[in-house]
Amino acid sequence: MGSFTATTRHGREVGGADDARHFEERGWTRVPLLVQWMATARCPLRCPHCLAHEDGPARVELSTAEALDLVDQVVDLGVGEFLITGGEPLVREDLPVVLDRLRGRAASWSLNTAVLPTGEAKRAIERHPPVFAAVSLDGPREVHDAFRGRSGAFDEALASLAFFRSLGVRTAAGTTITRANLPSLEETAAVVARSGASSWGIHLLFPEGRAAKRPDLFPNRRQLARLMRFVARLRPHFPVTFADEFGWCGDWEPLLRDGPLACGAGRLQCVVLPDGEVVPCTTQDRTTSAGNVRQRPLAELWRDGFAELRARRPRGRCGSCGYFPACGGGCWLQRRNDECFRDVWEAPRPLARAAGLAVTLGLVGAAALGDEATGDRDEPATEEAEPDRSGEVAGGLEGAIVAWYGRALPDHGRGLPGEVRAPRVPADPPDDPGWRFFERYRDGELPAGLAERAAAVHEALGTAEHSPALGNLLWRTLVEVVLDGPSAEERSLAERQAVRDVLGELRTAVEAWRREVAERQLDPYLARGRTMLRYRFEMSKALIRPPVWVDLARDTAVERWGRGGPHAEALEGWVDRHPFGEALALTIAAGEDKVWRVEDGACVETEPEWTLGPLDLLFARQGPEAAKVTVGWGEDERREVELPAGMMLTWADVVRLAFEQHGEALAEAGLRPGNPLFLPLARERRAAAWLADFWLF
Repeated sequence: MGSFTATTRHGREVGGADDARHFEERGWTRVPLLVQWMATARCPLRCPHCLAHEDGPARVELSTAEALDLVDQVVDLGVGEFLITGGEPLVREDLPVVLDRLRGRAASWSLNTAVLPTGEAKRAIERHPPVFAAVSLDGPREVHDAFRGRSGAFDEALASLAFFRSLGVRTAAGTTITRANLPSLEETAAVVARSGASSWGIHLLFPEGRAAKRPDLFPNRRQLARLMRFVARLRPHFPVTFADEFGWCGDWEPLLRDGPLACGAGRLQCVVLPDGEVVPCTTQDRTTSAGNVRQRPLAELWRDGFAELRARRPRGRCGSCGYFPACGGGCWLQRRNDECFRDVWEAPRPLARAAGLAVTLGLVGAAALGDEATGDRDEPATEEAEPDRSGEVAGGLEGAIVAWYGRALPDHGRGLPGEVRAPRVPADPPDDPGWRFFERYRDGELPAGLAERAAAVHEALGTAEHSPALGNLLWRTLVEVVLDGPSAEERSLAERQAVRDVLGELRTAVEAWRREVAERQLDPYLARGRTMLRYRFEMSKALIRPPVWVDLARDTAVERWGRGGPHAEALEGWVDRHPFGEALALTIAAGEDKVWRVEDGACVETEPEWTLGPLDLLFARQGPEAAKVTVGWGEDERREVELPAGMMLTWADVVRLAFEQHGEALAEAGLRPGNPLFLPLARERRAAAWLADFWLF
């Protein structure tokens, strides 16, 4: 529902202490960073969620003369970015005239579209291309065409992205999440990566426009939780801008964004509707208008308007919410529709599962992708800023493993092309146990036996490069043999002991490595004090650097995440709250059967229901019969599983047993890569089971 933007400047150099004080003292910028112009409500498509639809009362669009005057006002005012959107802006007949005026004023612009430019509009764009273009892409071909109401719309969207790329324009694929396209998120990710788009913007619906009459389109809370997990998993591999409309995300904020959300509605930006009304953000509700550019200049409307938004006073449920100092009320579209997703990101049971290994692997972050995937990374430090050390985590062995995964995953709708993801493995890697292990695994030279694999893992843990991605690979190495090799009952005593010992060593190592990453990557703002490097969240969705005076880094870092503040605990103990492998954790309900957790080599009594993580061991009670337990994953997936009595079992053993006993039913249920039981099914079918390393964690 939101727009995709890029920050630019139009001739006027904005900066200085006065501008900085204006924002700090008054809460809004002297000049808008962004002005969106909904050029028209017309569109050749018939999307069921359209905000700028023509279904309501007919309104007279700005005339050509009025549109040109708006352009002049925007340029003269020194607005940071002028974004032309709609409806479908390319259907406006005088758009070439508008673009020629922008060209004559040497002013840059941005575009949101869903179609391929043709005719005079195409020629005008070729004469004066936008600095940034976002093209709507709702999913794979059948999903997109059905949603847009026109066969061929998908191919046209891809052609549009290719056209703008050919002009050297930074591009984004824009997806508004609905129940219709949620099931195809993974496939859409592959489509976006293949499209050549520089980034992927993900937005949420709000009940405005046509969407107000389509409650069937809105994802439920459980689906929103899945979306969060998906974005957290994907961000290490492709630049994703997560929905501003979701608002603040609590503990999840560092996993979903490069910094805390800061809503700019009426404070940093405004929207000019087709008839000239000026509203804070993307809505057609004219009750929020500051006035009309037909009656008053844009500069006056900006100066005098949006007083309530600029006051930043908590209202409604925000007034009694302890998160308000950090959240700030979230997204304005949230507040005006009385929506809050706190119950999604705060709920421990449905959400605690997926965040964990987003740190383990996810915090490789966009730095591991290289500049060609993330766009310009021009982030100049101030004199007092410390050097950016994010590359120390993302490069070396960590980056090499990510690169290898990227090239190894198949391009069949769930993988992403490797060349857009990470740097290649160096030709002459260091002489290090971790590097040697990686090379042996990559080349298929590791031993097949479980005890021998455990010994190889033990040796690799002596690496000098503390790489969370290596931790994943070591775990994978052991689980492969457990899933495919002799069962737990068939293992020798030496094999059982080797597995128990090396899992304990691996647990200690990955917890330490993840903590190092968390301290460096989850808390980049605080590590540099009040004078910091700029991070991508301070930039536009096109990752272009903002005017230097917008020091949002300091404000959001100290006021929302600062040490000693009311919400400093948001980052404290993050690794403890989100242990390794939450996305794959299984719930064990033992009933009357005695099942122990193995900790430090000893059996420990458990609660009637407890969690078995990927590095955990359990021991089924001694007895003449198998112990029966209920194994659960997620909220609905629960199966009764018989465990061999008197046996120490790994997480992978339990997954294997569950699949062996219920494989047919599980296959019929349509297992997806988000389910741990997908692993043995995928290996049985010789499919890409190890998508789990990135897509499940």
